[in-house]
Amino acid sequence: MGLEYILPAFAIGNIVFEQFLLSSGEKGAGTDIISWVTFAVGIINAFLPMGWLNEKLFPTGEEQTTNETYNQARRNFEEEYDRENPATRDEAAKEYTAFMKGYQAANM
Repeated sequence: MGLEYILPAFAIGNIVFEQFLLSSGEKGAGTDIISWVTFAVGIINAFLPMGWLNEKLFPTGEEQTTNETYNQARRNFEEEYDRENPATRDEAAKEYTAFMKGYQAANM
């Protein structure tokens, strides 16, 4: 079962539960409106083109491609995993300092 069908399946289960188990002869008991709204939202979510909807709601703009290698672009990175990781921070900071000194010496 696809992930988009989980919400309608949950809503159907909720409706069935309320219809058969909670309405045991009591007047006014039965399925409430929230279950039907959840089912409707689930059906809309399952059948709308979510990729298109997300692109319209959250525009990302044009892709920015580059031909730079990692080491060429590295000088512009404010942080890297190994410099932020507490276990590797000290060694990575020394290595990055050496990298930047080498970069500055090459561009002077």
